[in-house]
Amino acid sequence: MHNINRVLLALWVSLSIGLPGIAILPAVGQVQPSQALNQEMLAEIEAAFALRNTDPFGAQARLQSLYDQAQEALRIPAIARSAHYLAVIGYHFDQYAEAEAMLDATLQAHRGQFELGDRATLELWQGRFWYRLGRVDQARERFQMLENQLQGDALLADVLLSQSALADSQSKFDQAVEKALGALRLYTAQNNINGQIQAHKSLGIDFLRIEDLESSLFHFEAGKALLAESEDVFVSIALLANMGITLQKLGDLEGAMEAYELTYDSAVVLGRPLTQAQSLLNIGTIHSQLLGDQDKALDYFARSLAISEANSLDYGVLLNHINIGVALAGLGETDAALVSFDRAYALAAELNRLNEKQHLLGQKAELLAATGRYQEAFEASEAQKEIAGVIFNEGRDRTITDLRVQYETELAEQALALAETRNLQQSQWIRFLGVLAAFLIAMVGMGGGFLLYRNRTLKALYERNLELLDQFSTGKRPPQIEEEADQDAIDSLFRRLLEMLEEEALFKDEQLSLAGLSRLVGSNKKYVSQAISRHANMNFSNFINYYRINEAKKMLRAGDDQVGIADVMLDCGFSHKSTFYSAFKKFTGMTPAQFRAMAQQKGASIPESTTTQDDLLYNP
Repeated sequence: MHNINRVLLALWVSLSIGLPGIAILPAVGQVQPSQALNQEMLAEIEAAFALRNTDPFGAQARLQSLYDQAQEALRIPAIARSAHYLAVIGYHFDQYAEAEAMLDATLQAHRGQFELGDRATLELWQGRFWYRLGRVDQARERFQMLENQLQGDALLADVLLSQSALADSQSKFDQAVEKALGALRLYTAQNNINGQIQAHKSLGIDFLRIEDLESSLFHFEAGKALLAESEDVFVSIALLANMGITLQKLGDLEGAMEAYELTYDSAVVLGRPLTQAQSLLNIGTIHSQLLGDQDKALDYFARSLAISEANSLDYGVLLNHINIGVALAGLGETDAALVSFDRAYALAAELNRLNEKQHLLGQKAELLAATGRYQEAFEASEAQKEIAGVIFNEGRDRTITDLRVQYETELAEQALALAETRNLQQSQWIRFLGVLAAFLIAMVGMGGGFLLYRNRTLKALYERNLELLDQFSTGKRPPQIEEEADQDAIDSLFRRLLEMLEEEALFKDEQLSLAGLSRLVGSNKKYVSQAISRHANMNFSNFINYYRINEAKKMLRAGDDQVGIADVMLDCGFSHKSTFYSAFKKFTGMTPAQFRAMAQQKGASIPESTTTQDDLLYNP
C-alpha cells in the first residue's frame, strides 16, 4: 500500500525542469543627457534587487515603484534594468502571466530605444515565460533567433541553457545535455558563478531523468561546491531539491534529507510556501516509507498540510491526507486512517483527479479487508472498478490514436500490438476485480491481487518481447521483411546486408553509418537505403537499432547482475544513454531495467526501484 503513495507523491513534485532562474548580466547603460540621474536611479534599482534574498516581496514592490518612475521620466536604461529584475522575481514567484504582460508592454513601447544587450535580455525572459505558459513554439523560435543574433555575446550562455530546458521538457536528452554543456563552458569562461550553478543543476536533472544517477550526482555536487561563492539564495533552492532526489534514489537517505532540509530553510527565507510544503512532504515520505518511523513522518506531513491549507495548495492538501492515512494505518489506527483517506477522496473528486481516486479506493479496500470489514471493502472495490473502466477507456483511445499518428510504417503494427496487449491485460484485470470483490466477502488478503495488477502490463510486454526475440534468434527478419526469392539487384543487396549484419555483428559498431555500411556491401547509400526501406519498412537508423535492441534483450535476459545496463548499451553499439533508452522503449514498450527485472523475477512483482517514473523532479 505504501508503494502506491510514492507514485502519488511524484505527481505533485514532478514538474517540468523549467528554465534557468537567474543569470544576471550587467545591462549596457545608454548615455543620456541627464547621466547623473540615470546612474542614481540604476543604483537604486540594484539596491532594491539585492533585497530579494532577505525580503523578496519588499524587493518586488520597490522595483515596481522604480519601474513606474523610470517609465514616467522615460529613462530607458532604468526601464530595461527594472523590467529585467521584475521578470526575475516574477519568475521565482510563478507570476508568469503578469510578468510576461509587463515585458510585452515594455518591449512594445521601447524596443527600438533599448541597447542590444538590454533588448535581448528582456526578449529572452519573455521567451522563458512563453515556455512556462505553454507557448512552446513561440519560445523555441525566440531562443533560436537570439542564439543566431548573440554569437560571441555573454548572454549566449543564458540562451543555450534556456534551449536545454526546452529540449529536456520534450525528452530530447542528447540535445538538452549538449546545450547545457555549451552553456557551462561559456559560464566558466566568464567566471559566472550563478550561471555555472544553474548549468550543473540542469545537467544533474538531465542525467537523473535517464537514470544515470552517478553523472547526476556529479553535477549536483559540482554545483553545490560553488554555492559558497554565490550570495543568491534563489540559485541554490532548485539544485538542492533535485540533489535530494538523486541521493534518495542512490539510497543515501541521510544526505537526501539534509538536502531537503536546506531547501526548506531557503524556501522559508524566500517566502515560498509551495517549496516549503514539498520539502516537508519529501522528508516525511522518507521517514514513512523507507525508515518506518510513522510518528516522525506524521509530524512532517502535518507541517506540510498546514502550509498547503494556508496557501490554497489543493493538491498538496490531497497528497498530505493520503500520506497521513498511510502512516496512521502503519500505526494500526484504522479508523483515523480511513478518515484521512475519505478527506483525500473528497478533494480528489473536487479536483477531478481520477487516478488518485482509483488509488485511494484501492488503499481503502485493502485496509478494510485487512480489518474484516468485507462488505465495505467490496463496495470500495466496486467503485474502484468503475473508475478503472473510465480511465481504461480514455487511455485506450488516446494511446491508439497517438500511436497511429506517430508511426506511418509497418513498424506501427508492432507498437500497436504492444498497446493492444496492454489493453487486453487491463480488460482482464477489470473482469478480475469483479471476481476478487466477491472473494473478499469470504476471505482476507486481497493485497496480492492489487500487486498482481501492477505488473500485468510489464509481464505481457515481456512475454511479447520474448516471442519477438525467439523469432529473431531462429532466423526470422525484422517485422514485415519479405522473404520472396526476388532476383533483382535490390533483393540481392538486402540479403547481403542481412548476412553481414548477422554474421559479423556490424551493428555493434557505434560508428556504423549508412555510408560505411554501403561501402562494406559494395553499393551506395541510395540503394542500401532503398533496400532497407523496401524489405524492412524502416529507415537505416531504426533498422540498425532493431538489431541492437534484440542483442540488448539477449544480454538482459541472461541475468548477469555484474553486467550493468550501461555495459549492455555499449556492447550493443549505442554511445548515448538517451538514444539507447528511447530505442529500447520504442521497440519493446518498456525500459531496460523493467525488462531485466521481468527476466530475473518472472512471475513476481517488479521491485519498486526498477519502475521508471519521472518521480520527484522539482524546480521552483
